Amino acid sequence: MNTQHYIGCWSTKRLLCGMLSFAAALFCGVPSGYGVSAPTATPQTPFQGLFRAPTRVALDTAGNLYVTDSRAGQVIKLSTNGAMLAVKSNLSRPLAVAAGNQNLVYVGEEGSGRVLVFNSVLTNALYSLGAGSNEFQLANHIAVDTTQSNGWIYVADSRANQIRCYTNATLVKTFGTKGTGNGQFDFPAGLYVSPSQELYVVDQNNDRVQVFNSTGSFQRVFSLRTPADLVTTNIYGRSQGILGDSAGRIYVMDAFQGEVKVFDTTGAYLSTIGGFGEWIGQFRSTGSSVLGTDQRLFVTSIDNNRMEIFSIQGGGPVFVTLQVISDYGTPSPVVGVYTNVSGTLLTNFVTATDLRGQTQFVNTGWALSGNVPASGSTNTMIMTHTNNAVLTWLWKTQYSLTLTSGVHGVASASNNWWDAGAIATATATPDIYYHFNMWTGTVSSTTNPLSVLMTGPQNVVSLFDANLATNSTPEWWLASFNLTGLTWDAQALGDQDGDKVFTWQEFLADTNPTNPLSFLAFTKVNPMTAGVELAWHGGIQATQFIEKASTLIGTSNVWQGVLTNYPPTSISITITNIPGTNNPAFYRIRVMR
Repeated sequence: MNTQHYIGCWSTKRLLCGMLSFAAALFCGVPSGYGVSAPTATPQTPFQGLFRAPTRVALDTAGNLYVTDSRAGQVIKLSTNGAMLAVKSNLSRPLAVAAGNQNLVYVGEEGSGRVLVFNSVLTNALYSLGAGSNEFQLANHIAVDTTQSNGWIYVADSRANQIRCYTNATLVKTFGTKGTGNGQFDFPAGLYVSPSQELYVVDQNNDRVQVFNSTGSFQRVFSLRTPADLVTTNIYGRSQGILGDSAGRIYVMDAFQGEVKVFDTTGAYLSTIGGFGEWIGQFRSTGSSVLGTDQRLFVTSIDNNRMEIFSIQGGGPVFVTLQVISDYGTPSPVVGVYTNVSGTLLTNFVTATDLRGQTQFVNTGWALSGNVPASGSTNTMIMTHTNNAVLTWLWKTQYSLTLTSGVHGVASASNNWWDAGAIATATATPDIYYHFNMWTGTVSSTTNPLSVLMTGPQNVVSLFDANLATNSTPEWWLASFNLTGLTWDAQALGDQDGDKVFTWQEFLADTNPTNPLSFLAFTKVNPMTAGVELAWHGGIQATQFIEKASTLIGTSNVWQGVLTNYPPTSISITITNIPGTNNPAFYRIRVMR
């Protein structure tokens, strides 16, 4: 028989295990695991009076139970103390149930051939997997990969001898055909996803468990026949549910024998919990089970119309360590060694950059040894902690390129920060009528654009000079008077305003080369009794030097300073009481810019 609701057969072996299971230790068989001890299961008061046929059970992250009652057409939400929290009725022979991420609950209906998805309060269905009705021949068991935020939903379609894999509502993969080979099934039933993302599948009529990786590739297989089963070769189970605990034990529900068989992950038999019967701690047709965080095992006993509960000792959590290494930044958790319960979902984070003056360290990802996943390129990583592991945050060094623009131009680069050892390019762009002169700072060069090897922080200044026509006449000055029609030299050598002063001379004097009344000249030299009165006109921004000499002939032609007039100066100036002499004297104005 390959249905899972009710098995009414009786056997000598079933009776034997039923008697032994009522002992306090409640195990049938001899523990023989490889480094994993058999649990001690003590029966507790079952949940009864709530069900007609409790078929499957699931546990959500908040510790609530979801139980399908196939005969009542219901899914019942319970606390682990047995308090009823919600009920969804009028379902078409609900069988499979699983609780996943985002507070979603998955329910398989035998009658409609579909899997409905509810929220955690079991109101109206949000959507169905795949095509909805008739997507499955028999959605018998469901498991959700909760190690990933968008992990696969696995559905055992028992009559189709397939495992169907969904992301959200979309079918992404199927595997399995009818047969006895690896990766083949004869009525696949219970499903369990381990913290390392391995999928355990109960292959019911082949009396075995097959293990697959997260992509559906076959990994290994082990038999469900215990030493006691082998004594009588015609004893075969009709196993249904399966789950694992943090100690590395695998629990398989044998509906025909009315017991829970316990193995390690390699398939080594450890012990048996319960047995066929109606007493507390006994079963008539087990369906599935879950293990609460308080180490209580909840097992559906379909034909006893109740939920059996066992306290599991020797099944305490397995502790694993995580060492966090980071040379820079502020990781969370901080650098150190941490101990967690195996199977704990961890979110690790580090600041993206660590700024230290003109040097910064940029996170490039992480590497994880001893656990999966092995590496990533972000500053956040999520892992299910199942093994002793070392998490190393990875960094690269960057240096700043600080550019300072001199007057009359702009220095630029594509980035402010550059990887250590990179070659940065800086470009100096002069203003109109100017040209690039040189770079100074940590780099001295006349090359433009400039290539800078980033072996450390670089501070570079761009310098610019004015373009000059003949006699050092700036182009910008000529352009300010709109003297741009000829060549720059021709403009500088011209006398555009006809005042008998060359344009380049007018620049030196800071006079207007387009105004015939604007030029540098004395307007008065007037001898006085007490000295000399001088008057002149000129520009504003040139330094003016008033000088005199006693003669203009021979070696006695020595000019002496009388007055220095610093800018800004008045255009017209008169000064008196310049000390004079009884001898002749000559005066001149000299300018400098």
